[in-house]
Amino acid sequence: MAPTPRDPPQIARRAIEPSTVKESKDVIGAISTQKARRNPEYARSIVSAYVELKRAKGRSARKIDTKLLIIESQMPCASLADVFISVREDYNLPPSEVIEYLEQRRQERENKYWEVHGPPPMYGDGDEPPSYGVAAVADA
Repeated sequence: MAPTPRDPPQIARRAIEPSTVKESKDVIGAISTQKARRNPEYARSIVSAYVELKRAKGRSARKIDTKLLIIESQMPCASLADVFISVREDYNLPPSEVIEYLEQRRQERENKYWEVHGPPPMYGDGDEPPSYGVAAVADA
């Protein structure tokens, strides 16, 4: 069956060399791998190669920003946000609306967590955290 225009493109999740990046689906596939999650420098080189390719083709900063926004919206894990932030800074591109939104959502979830569970205990002035080691079990 032939794909319809509504079907999303098939993205191969495989590690590739940065020099072979040609389309946004290459970037998405490459940063969706375990290699990219374990090695942020690899992910950064993939995204940088994509930006360099677009600049070499004469794309404006606004067009590159739009392309990166599309890729960021399909980002497989939030830990890669730092990769996109650093690449945007290197190429003087505007901050990402997608990453700002993700950061805002993370902050809201964190605030809700502390509202429900209360603030973390503060230890100081000689107070020690409770011991759950062998000595605590022996005292019981």
